[in-house]
Amino acid sequence: MRGDPRFRLVPNRDAHACPELVTRDVVERAGPVDAIVAHADLDGLLSAVKFLRKGEPPWPEADEDARAADSPGRGHALSSFGHLLVEALDEAGSTLRSKARESLRQELVEGLVRAPEPLPPKLRKRLQDLQRAHAETLAPVEELAASAREEARGVLVVRVPKDLGRPVKKALLSRLEARAPVGVVVEGRAVTAATFREDLDLGRVDELTAGRSDYRFTQTDDAGKAIVQRLGRLVAEHGPR
Repeated sequence: MRGDPRFRLVPNRDAHACPELVTRDVVERAGPVDAIVAHADLDGLLSAVKFLRKGEPPWPEADEDARAADSPGRGHALSSFGHLLVEALDEAGSTLRSKARESLRQELVEGLVRAPEPLPPKLRKRLQDLQRAHAETLAPVEELAASAREEARGVLVVRVPKDLGRPVKKALLSRLEARAPVGVVVEGRAVTAATFREDLDLGRVDELTAGRSDYRFTQTDDAGKAIVQRLGRLVAEHGPR
């Protein structure tokens, strides 16, 4: 796909989220399209919204909010509206049935495309209800973070017997990454590693078979012990900072 003008391949270190790449020039060069397919998180939905708005953000901080949501720990800050959307979408993704999730996302995209017209009151209340529920969902995170142990130099690990759910794991990893170069959550056989540091390429750990340079995951039979040690060596190569 490199060299194909239909694709924009940009390293995460150069663009911390996708919406900033959806400019008026990109939309005009693409020409008419029949359908837009986007990831279902804030980063993806805002990219779709900007495409439909010919590259214009739906609110002034939209690009920065996408960066803060998609690349935490890199100096970006969420606006209050960004917080509402991120937390509501996270909660919807983990608690709503498929049809209800898709309906919410479609309504949100349609509402944001009409900006600066405010979101419909019914939709905004739905988002606020989800945001409140999300705070309850994340209640166990601090206690879990307190149980973390440094199992290799610069690698902070939390171990639990079963799946935590995406919102809890995401928030927990952020807490760990803020305290160490690499955070790891082991849920039974599932291992997820993440880092805020742009100089650490987790893709160099072959055992982490899926993901991107700053967030990777896999299934293991040794409770992730080999991965943790390999991550420790990766941190040592670059220095703990």
